[in-house]
Amino acid sequence: MQTIWIIGGGAFGLRAAEALGGADGRAEILIVEKDPARCRELDSLGLRALCADGVDFLAARLERPSRGLWIVACVPLHLAYEWVKTRITAVSRIVPMPMPAEIARRLPNPFPGSEGQLYASNAASICPPDCSEAGRVCTATGRRRPQSMHAFIRQIPAAGVKILVIRSLQLAPGVGGLRPRDLCDALHQIESATTPVVLATACKCHAVLNSFGIISSP
Repeated sequence: MQTIWIIGGGAFGLRAAEALGGADGRAEILIVEKDPARCRELDSLGLRALCADGVDFLAARLERPSRGLWIVACVPLHLAYEWVKTRITAVSRIVPMPMPAEIARRLPNPFPGSEGQLYASNAASICPPDCSEAGRVCTATGRRRPQSMHAFIRQIPAAGVKILVIRSLQLAPGVGGLRPRDLCDALHQIESATTPVVLATACKCHAVLNSFGIISSP
């Protein structure tokens, strides 16, 4: 039995729950959504929903690697980065920084998010919601993918910057999941970092990135 936490119960969270619930029927799915009215709607659809802030939920519940657990981010922010901020504050604090120019200029189709994150995508248009992400050919265009985004970002040369990539692995068509051990490993590396950090969450085609420095708490 696998456990899946879907963080965010909007249109993408509902689609993820429907796709994962029909995958093999053996997953225990919990949707975490902060809007009470939306939680009631999800309950009326027979879905298990917890009315809570997704970042707060993850900060309280995810402390160590956990086998059989997947996290599906369906919120308009960089969930891994927000979780790291909550876990690192006991010994240090994170200071947001502009994305290094040598990284930003190499990212395909970049656009900024409202919370300081930077998105990048191999696609110049909206992808189909049921993309299989399989193979080296884009299922929407029929053309070869220019690069696997998670591998591409890891290889960007950036002097004096630590680049960390958490890979989003496909759990169902159009639905990616994060492994707790990857989040915890990134946190461990960030805690010991001596240079600015760029943290990315990426699948084959898309990525969200944050750039920041770390200051030790007095």
